[in-house]
Amino acid sequence: MSTTSSPPVSLRLSGVLLIQPFFGGEERTRAEVALDKACRSLSMAVTDYYWREFLPEGATPDHAAARVRGEHVELAEAFPPSMVVVGGFDLLKDCQARYVEATRGKGKLVKVVEYPYAIHAFHLFAYIADSRKLVEMRLFVEEHSSKRVV
Repeated sequence: MSTTSSPPVSLRLSGVLLIQPFFGGEERTRAEVALDKACRSLSMAVTDYYWREFLPEGATPDHAAARVRGEHVELAEAFPPSMVVVGGFDLLKDCQARYVEATRGKGKLVKVVEYPYAIHAFHLFAYIADSRKLVEMRLFVEEHSSKRVV
């Protein structure tokens, strides 16, 4: 039996696409309060349920896995450019903005693409016009992709 070892694979992450990332916190943001019942795709009761299911027992949405806290965001030196998609009617938009601010505060490139009339998870509903406009992802990938194929 041959025990040839493969050379280590080097992977370069060209970019990070965050489509309405799911961040939270114990204290309610303005958007969470104002948009709690704006649509059926997401409510505060649902986000609270998701956090209870996802986080370790006894943890709150202030847990490091859920909340972005400016100076406490740890990013590697080689953290790639990111694109954050935000919907105007997404109750998590303030938390997403907090992530953008924290990441930019660490000197990282962040492109924000806003859809002012979009609800949370709008891209999953083909009948919503903005879901067909999410071509920004392709443009972001093309801009940050390596031309080299390994």
